[in-house]
Formats: sequence, C-alpha cells, structure tokens
Amino acid sequence: MLKPAAHQVAGHQAGGGKVGPLIDGEGKFYKPLQDGARGEREKKFYECFWADNNVPSCIKSFFPCFYGTSKVEGLDGSGFIDHLVLEDLTQRFQRPCVIDLKMGVHTWYPGASEQYIAKCMEKDAETTSKDLGFRVSGLQVFDASSGKTWKPARVWCKMLDVDATKTLLKQFVSSNPRDDKSLDCAHASVVYGFTDGIINQLSELRSWFSMQESYHFFSSSILLMYESDCHTHGSRVNTQGTVKLVDFPHVLTGQGSIDDNFLKGLDTLIGILCEIAGQS
Repeated sequence: MLKPAAHQVAGHQAGGGKVGPLIDGEGKFYKPLQDGARGEREKKFYECFWADNNVPSCIKSFFPCFYGTSKVEGLDGSGFIDHLVLEDLTQRFQRPCVIDLKMGVHTWYPGASEQYIAKCMEKDAETTSKDLGFRVSGLQVFDASSGKTWKPARVWCKMLDVDATKTLLKQFVSSNPRDDKSLDCAHASVVYGFTDGIINQLSELRSWFSMQESYHFFSSSILLMYESDCHTHGSRVNTQGTVKLVDFPHVLTGQGSIDDNFLKGLDTLIGILCEIAGQS
C-alpha cells in the first residue's frame, strides 16, 4: 500500500485530493512525473546520470538511487500516472531531522520562458538566494524539550533573511530548536563536524562541482538529514549527518562550463556550517 511521504518537508505533497510523492514502506519513493518538458528532463537526467561512467561512485552516493518509472494511481482520483521510482531517503530513519535547501544564486534556467524567469527572479530577490546562494524550503527537527517534532510552515521558511537562516542552521542541530535565544547546538559537532559529517561530505561534493562541466543544476535542493534518538532524554544523536541532492527537472547537460551558480551556494553553506561547528 502506497501512502504520502510523511517526512517530506518541501515540494508538492500528496493528500487532500492532490497528487504528490508516495512511499511504499519498503524503501521506494514514487515521485509523479511532471507534465511536459520538466518531467522528461528529470527522467532523462536520472537515466543519463546513473549511466554516466565519468561520475565517480562516491559522488553518485549523494543522489537518490533510480529504479526507473512506473504507473501508479495518484491520490487525487485521476487514475494511473507515470512516477519516477526513487530511493526513499528517510526510510532508514526512525525520527529523521531534515532540512531542504534550494540551491543557486538564481533558480531560473537558460532557455526558460520570460514569465518563468521573472517569477524566479522575484522569489530569488525576496529570499536569501541572491545573497547566500541558497534558501530554506522547509525542515523538521526533533525538539527534546517538548518531545515533539518541530516542522514550521514552509511560508515561514521562505520569509527568512540571512541572519535568520544562519540561526535556523543552528536550530537544526539543537535539542531546543524553538529557543532561538539560547540554542544549545548540542548535535553540531556530530552532525556537521565529525570526520564523516556533513561539512566533509559537502566539501567532497564541492570538489566534484569545481571540476565537472557536464551538468548544471538549477533549482535543485540539498537535503541535510540525521537521526534524532530520544532514548536518552531526547538529546542523543545516534546517526551522523547525511547529504543528498534532489529535484532535477531543470538540470541542463553538456554546458561545457563549471556550475558557478550552484557552487556559490555550496561555498556559503560550508562556511556557515564551519562557523557553527567551530571549525572556522
């Protein structure tokens, strides 16, 4: 039985008569194929990327596994539609903490319609995309003080300025995330700073981005994730941070140049996390 992805923090969500991603509880994530060029572009990206022998396996591990496409009945009652069948990235977590960061100084892609570019430029200017090279699309994090998951509204996330975004990246690794005046950053060293933590994973990803000229990622997201274990008063983290890239309907191939647009956001993000983890 397929059901809505409960730990999805951004993007279109299934339910209420709307089509959205579904999970099967066994490690598969079913993403509705978007209509027209967007859907075909994303499908083609997955097919080409996973067949590309020039991409190191260590870099491919940052992307969801791709299992092809399948016709799946959506929850809106419109019948069976094509879905991308992907890896369910949160399936292995019991209590996942997740933040979705939409990358890029600008999220529009070359060749898009003037209307689409104007819409993206407005969003980029109103958020932190222009200044930081990324913006927060959504998150959820376990709050040990209340014993509940804090999942602020996505509209609220999009209103964050530069300082508030930096604070939120502290909240994400705190056991008291809603106490933004006295955050403990209890999990920062484990999640962000360990040898195989998020900072080093992002640095490995950056090394590839600084050289590869095959793909330009417009409006794609980086997911930062970790497991919050509440068995010891809700404060112990038993799984180190994980980095994944998602959302590829606007990836362009064969550009013959470095993806500086994505790199700007990656550099800024690494710098902020290093400050939080005390590595600056």
